[in-house]
Amino acid sequence: MKKIQTNTKKKNLCIPIMIFLLATLPRVIFCFFMIPVGVLSDETATISGGAYLAGYDWSQVIQHAGYYGTGFTALMAPLFMATDDPVIIYRGIGMVCAVLQGASSLIAYRIFTKYFSIEKILFVAVAAVASSYLVTDCSIIIFNEHPLMLCSWIIAWILLYLQKNLDNKKKKIRATLLLILVLGYSLTLHTRAIAFWLAVGIAVVFYAWLYHRCLISIPAAVISGGVFAAAGTWYVQYIQGKLWIADSASSMRNAEIHLSGGPLQLLDPQNWQAWANIVIGQIHTAGVFTGGIFILFFVIFTHLLWKALWRRKELQGQDLSAVERGTFPVIVFCMAGIAMTMLGQSFSWLPGSREVIAAGFENDLYATKAYGYLRYFGPFCGPLFCICCVWMYKRREQILKYFRPALAALMVCEAYWMICIVPYIYHCGQIGVFNFYFPFSLWTLDKETRLLALLPASVILFLSFILCWVMVKKKQQWASVLFVCGIFVEVYFFIGIAWDREFMKDNWEIADESYGLIKSLEEKIDIPDTIYVQDARDWMTDQFTYYEYQFLLNRYTIIPEVPEDTVEEAVFFTNMVYTDNDYYEWTSKGYAYLVLDEDELLLVKGEKLQSEFREAGVALKE
Repeated sequence: MKKIQTNTKKKNLCIPIMIFLLATLPRVIFCFFMIPVGVLSDETATISGGAYLAGYDWSQVIQHAGYYGTGFTALMAPLFMATDDPVIIYRGIGMVCAVLQGASSLIAYRIFTKYFSIEKILFVAVAAVASSYLVTDCSIIIFNEHPLMLCSWIIAWILLYLQKNLDNKKKKIRATLLLILVLGYSLTLHTRAIAFWLAVGIAVVFYAWLYHRCLISIPAAVISGGVFAAAGTWYVQYIQGKLWIADSASSMRNAEIHLSGGPLQLLDPQNWQAWANIVIGQIHTAGVFTGGIFILFFVIFTHLLWKALWRRKELQGQDLSAVERGTFPVIVFCMAGIAMTMLGQSFSWLPGSREVIAAGFENDLYATKAYGYLRYFGPFCGPLFCICCVWMYKRREQILKYFRPALAALMVCEAYWMICIVPYIYHCGQIGVFNFYFPFSLWTLDKETRLLALLPASVILFLSFILCWVMVKKKQQWASVLFVCGIFVEVYFFIGIAWDREFMKDNWEIADESYGLIKSLEEKIDIPDTIYVQDARDWMTDQFTYYEYQFLLNRYTIIPEVPEDTVEEAVFFTNMVYTDNDYYEWTSKGYAYLVLDEDELLLVKGEKLQSEFREAGVALKE
């Protein structure tokens, strides 16, 4: 008997381990191909928290970047203390991001098996792995979306736990405290984390409205909420003052949510199509990315929430199963988060979208990115997909009733996409709108955007939707989830290989010779702690070269400007490489120079420093 119990425990332990490895190992292996840095401004600003806690000053560079929370990367300070090798640091943080993404599969496994008693291991394994791959960013790009995603999963898990333990006061208090702790921590990750607080609040109110029960312990939530919100806000203000050199009177990109007039903008008829393009474009893109499942369950859950809000008595009169009641808090949390984020983005990007329409079909404006940008509400998608899988398994008959109206919604969405949006973007050079379309056509960055780059995604959207319908009808839900999982994995690694790594290689090349030179000289001469870097590209508005220099030379303070004439000694890098006749401008000011490659020029000022460079083998010219 004991032997049987032992074997059962081993089996129960092996399954989640296998799921976690399937979700994590490919990501971790992929991290060995990371080259710093993929997205210069965003990633360097995000990572700066770890450098700051390790004792390094990046503030001269970071103050030019938009604000990105450092609550996650601050925990990576030991990496900076252990080594100054930027490749090891970058890959190390990437591997942590990979583990965070993979960890969501364990939460999904727990939700399937413990909270909804799904015993079919094949379905559980496929759905758990698929849920973990429903992310908008590859782990090789260091964004705060990775910890935000895990926070969203933990919040969903806690909401399910609270729903299951409504009558246990002690467990309710403990779970409420943990919930508020996660919410408080999320504030240190990004300004958008306020959506977590609002979405949880809406879920609690909705549940109380429908079931006349409070999910959380109100006293515990109020007291701990004040403490953790204050602590999170203090940390944000502290780090902004230290790295972004900001005070209460200053402003910075991404530090606040600006809605540019909010819903009042819709009073102007000229904004109607611009607004619809953003909302319907993002719904269509989410449908493409999820093989149509997003649109199917958008219809199902919207109908459910509509009945809960306006036809409560009718819903209460029905014999609701444990699935409806059990999943309701998570459905409301995720749907509210997606709706708030999407609507907020539609209002903040509305002026730009209006400019796109005014500029006509030949536009090449950055705002077209809003039509397919899922990153902002991405953290809510994984837990929602997990709940969709629960419904597919437990509520098959009910779901089958929604396929026809969902297909109609999909066709309307597709028609609007092709007629009202595609003419503005199919030739556009702003590739941010195409993230989730190019993987289906295998379109790479070296090709010009064409209509053929977008059409395969629409074809696969319909085929996937029909396949899902057929498989659910035949009681083969695992097969439809497996197909969608294949889409998630293909999109994940295609974007990582064809896009993210290409950006990494390009960015590495703008400073690789400079980095190699400085590292080769560190044991030979006393290099100044401050290094000057100029990005001479007047047409650039962000993603400047000095972000790459700061990360590569992480123990130096990079000054992103030309040295003042009063500076007597300086090491200075610029990407403005001149002809021989043009160097007089610098040599007349006391600089010696060396062309490192077509994008990197070294300038050294100060006779003593120049002499040390030459003695170390650097052939400076005058």
